[in-house]
Amino acid sequence: MTKVFLSSDSISEKAEVTFVHYMPFDEVDGMGKSEEELNQIGIVVEVPKESVESDTIFEAIFGVPRIVGNTSMRVFLNYFTHELFYEYEEIPPRPLTPEEELEQLKADKAQLEQDIIMTQAAVDFILMNFQPII
Repeated sequence: MTKVFLSSDSISEKAEVTFVHYMPFDEVDGMGKSEEELNQIGIVVEVPKESVESDTIFEAIFGVPRIVGNTSMRVFLNYFTHELFYEYEEIPPRPLTPEEELEQLKADKAQLEQDIIMTQAAVDFILMNFQPII
């Protein structure tokens, strides 16, 4: 196991984790603070060493995948209770490339042309079979 430090740009009950230090107590690259001092400005958590090496610390902390379907994990820190928690947020679709956009427009156009043909056929049928009520 190894310890990592997590913090946020804001102090609140739901502050999104925006900073992770993977070696907070390293003599060379560490933060030069004690665990007590770091826990005053964020939270120190213990995680499996292999999760740091493979950048899967949040999966190790919570025991769930970071990405599920089209949602991604956002990790939060409650500064008042020193608790970590997460929420899944929908991943916005990436913008279409110009080629994909052109293909989408062609498909939309073809569908609209088919809709027009079907609508015209329905109108023609109604008009041909219309019998006024006298």
